[in-house]
Amino acid sequence: MTNPPRGHNADDNSNSKENPDGGGSQQQPFYPPSNHPEDRPEFGYQGSEQAAYGAYSNPGESSAQHNGQVSAQQEPGKINILEAISWGFATTFRNAKLWIVLGLIVFIGIIAAVAAQIAVIASIADPGTLEETGGELFSGTVSDVITLGIILITLVLTPYFYRLAIFQVDDANTGWGYLWKDTPLLRAIGVMLAVSLVSGILYFVAVTPLGRAFSDGTPESNSFSASGIVMMLIGTVAMVAWSVLSMFMSWAAVSGQFGFGASMKTGWGIGWTNFAKLLLFAIVANLVVTVALLISFGLVLIVVVPAWSLVTAHMFRQAVPSTA
Repeated sequence: MTNPPRGHNADDNSNSKENPDGGGSQQQPFYPPSNHPEDRPEFGYQGSEQAAYGAYSNPGESSAQHNGQVSAQQEPGKINILEAISWGFATTFRNAKLWIVLGLIVFIGIIAAVAAQIAVIASIADPGTLEETGGELFSGTVSDVITLGIILITLVLTPYFYRLAIFQVDDANTGWGYLWKDTPLLRAIGVMLAVSLVSGILYFVAVTPLGRAFSDGTPESNSFSASGIVMMLIGTVAMVAWSVLSMFMSWAAVSGQFGFGASMKTGWGIGWTNFAKLLLFAIVANLVVTVALLISFGLVLIVVVPAWSLVTAHMFRQAVPSTA
């Protein structure tokens, strides 16, 4: 027995014979195959992220594929800060065995660094210790070495921390096994250094007039003039603007999706597109965190450090979906 043509089945044959006058079920007309989506073999099997009717839609309009953790994009590059905050803090506690433990490690590291610096300062203030160690110059050198060591450790570990946060957005099952994984370290460090260099230049522009005005022995002609005030204001505004525009440059680099120049450009684009809301977020968040630090004697860092990273990672993924 041969198979009936498309749109025609064996039951139709029997119904047609039993009801020659059209009673009951009537034979369905035959339609030749077409190139419509519903006639394609793969129709209805396009993955969990796109239903059958997705064959008619624009692939660029599909929702972000992050295990349901990032909502559908409103516009390319746009971010939803409240959604990111909600997800970031919830995930910090939901995956506490990873993020709270990491927050505790960071907190202990900060305490150790501060204690080392205080110990060096105390040794400088103690005349007896100065005689034993060879004077203030030696103590100052030790302090500089400790500071440099902290900077280097932070510079190397930060990309891994950021990459782990991005993994958490992409995969709800992220754990300790994801640490040190698929992180373009040198590229990330390069972008971080470039961002820091620009920040340092802008900071120098902002504070130089203030330093000249309050330095001892400064001639009156070099006092805090109107031009100095203008330069300080320009430097301060530029420094704040740069902090927003550069917020996601390092994140773009650690994601592994962009090269050095593309990371800078992508981060700038995210900051520019969402400038007002990111500026408001940065101001409010820093005020809230400062108050929380004072109230909790720094213990809030155990939660804030990982949560802040997860919030930022979520915002980055809203603007730049994963290509995996």
